[in-house]
Amino acid sequence: DRLSASDEFGRFGAFFPRSITRDDSGYIKPDPEPLNRMMALCGREDVVYVGDSDHDALAAKAAGVWFVLINTRGYDDATINSFSPDGVIENLSQLPELLHKLS
Repeated sequence: DRLSASDEFGRFGAFFPRSITRDDSGYIKPDPEPLNRMMALCGREDVVYVGDSDHDALAAKAAGVWFVLINTRGYDDATINSFSPDGVIENLSQLPELLHKLS
């Protein structure tokens, strides 16, 4: 929800000037509609989905955007590979460097 997202991403505001949550869209994962809304705002090339579950991966793939797995759940390599992520991080502080590598 928006409050949780604001708390989590607040210190990264410079990297995330926009966000859309289920509170904004009314849709839940793995429906890609929130990602489609974001792409309408800023273009597909500027959208990266950061998530920690198979539903996150499915939503990103359905929308055709990059998916970065934040492995806070300690997934093993086989599980990580099953998500087909474009990148893997352990915490959000690693995201800027990964985004730089992906761009």
